[in-house]
Amino acid sequence: GGGSTQGGYASGAYEQDAMVLEQVRTRLEQMLGLAKASLAQTPAPGMGGAGGMFGGGGGGMFGGGGFGSGGGMFGGNNNSTYGSNNPQQQLHEKEVQVRLLTNACDACITHVRLIGLLRAESPRGLLPATPAGYVSSRICELAESSCVADFTHASGGDFGYEKWSTDLPNDAQLVCYLFCAFLETPGWVFSANGVATIEGSSRSAGAAAGGGSLYFARPPPSHVERFTAVLASRPPPVGGNGASKENGCAVVMPRGMADPRFSVYCGGDAPFVFDGPNGVWRSLCALALHARERNGGVLGTTRMGAANIALESIFQVPGRVL
Repeated sequence: GGGSTQGGYASGAYEQDAMVLEQVRTRLEQMLGLAKASLAQTPAPGMGGAGGMFGGGGGGMFGGGGFGSGGGMFGGNNNSTYGSNNPQQQLHEKEVQVRLLTNACDACITHVRLIGLLRAESPRGLLPATPAGYVSSRICELAESSCVADFTHASGGDFGYEKWSTDLPNDAQLVCYLFCAFLETPGWVFSANGVATIEGSSRSAGAAAGGGSLYFARPPPSHVERFTAVLASRPPPVGGNGASKENGCAVVMPRGMADPRFSVYCGGDAPFVFDGPNGVWRSLCALALHARERNGGVLGTTRMGAANIALESIFQVPGRVL
C-alpha cells in the first residue's frame, strides 16, 4: 500500500515539476544568452589596465601616481569615474555568471529528462501504455534491494491499492526498458542536445570504429546495414528492413504475455527465444555480444568498454554467458 501511495503522489509531483522546470529552463536560457552576449563584449584584460593609456597601476600615460592611480579620473585601483576599476575581475565575474547559468540549465534538462524516464517516455514506445506513477514506484521498490532481489519476471509490484495485473508492465519488460534508457544516456549523463525518440537514437557513435546505430521501438530505415535495436514488435522478414541483415541484431519486447518471452533476431527470420526468470537478462546479453563481435563493441553512442559503462566486463567472467 505504501508503495502505491508513493507512486500516486510521485506521479502528480513529477507532472508539476516537469512543467515548472520547463518554465525555469526557458527563463535560464534567456538569461544565459544575455550573459554570453555581455561576455563577448567585455574587453580582454590589458586594454585599459595596468600600463594602458588610461590605466591605473603605473607605466601608463596617465598611470602611476598621477591620473589613473588610486581613484583616478580615468580608472585606477579603486572606484573610478569611467569603466570598471579592474577589467580582469570584470571578465572573471562574467565568465562565472555564464558558467553558473550553464550549470543551472543543464540541471533543469537533466531533471526534466529523468522525469521523462520515470514516466516511461525515454525512450518512447517500448513499454505498453502504463498508468502514471507505476514505473517510478516499481523502480524505487526494485532499487531498495541488492541486485534487484525483488525482481519477478512475470509480474510486478502492487499499485493503486490493487495487486499487479497484466495491465501493468512486468519486471522483465521494465528491466529491458531501463537497459535501453541507460544505453541512450550512458552513465546517466543526460545530454542537452537531444533525447531518444520513438524511432530510436538518431546518433551513430561507431561509424569510424565499425559500430552501428541504435534504434528503439521501430526498426531502422531500409538503408541501414549495421545496427542494434530493441523493438516493440517483430521486425520485417528477410528482404525488408528488419534485423535479418547479417550485421543487424534486434531484441523484441514481449507484449501482454503472462510468461514474457524475448525474441532475438540476428541474421535470419528464425529468432532465438529466451524465457523464464533469466529470459530478459540472456536476451540483453545476446544483444551486447552481437555488438561486441560485429559492431566493434559499440551500442549506438555507447562504447561497452568505457569506464562508466563496464558492459565489457560481463564477457570476462568464467563460465557461459548465455
